[in-house]
Amino acid sequence: MHCHVAYCSEELRLSQCALRFMSSKELFQDREVALVRAVEPMSRREIINREISGRLLLLMDAQEQRGRIRIENAATDAYNGAQELFDRVLSRADDWRTRGVLREPVVLTGREALIDYFRRQEASVAVRLRANRRKRESYLEYFLLIFTGAVIPLW
Repeated sequence: MHCHVAYCSEELRLSQCALRFMSSKELFQDREVALVRAVEPMSRREIINREISGRLLLLMDAQEQRGRIRIENAATDAYNGAQELFDRVLSRADDWRTRGVLREPVVLTGREALIDYFRRQEASVAVRLRANRRKRESYLEYFLLIFTGAVIPLW
C-alpha cells in the first residue's frame, strides 16, 4: 500500500515500510510488482491519478500557506492589541501619578479650622440623612408589599 503514494518523503516511506511485516513470499511478490512497474510504462489512468494527486498536494500546500498567513496575521493583531492596551494602562498610570501632585500640608488658623470642621459635619449629616431616608423608603416598600399580599411576612 505504501508504494501507491506518488509524492512522499523518503523518511515517511521508510517508516511505513518498517511498520509493515511481510512474509518472504509477500516480500518477493512486492519486489516483483515494483520491478514490473519500473520496466513497463505507466498506464494512462495511473498517469492521470498521479497528476491529480500532484495537483491536490499543491492545493493542500496553498491552503496550508493561506492558513499560516491567517494565523500569523491574527497573532500579530492580538500582539498589537495587547501592546496597545499595555501602553494605555501605562499612560493612565502616568496621568494618575502626575494628577495627584503632593501639596504641602496647609496649617489652618483657628477660624478656618472651625469652618472646615462645620463643613465636614454638614456633609456627614447629609450623607446620614440620605441613608436614613433610603432605609425608611425600603421599609415602607416592604410594608406595602406585605399589605398588598405580594410578600408573605417572615416573622
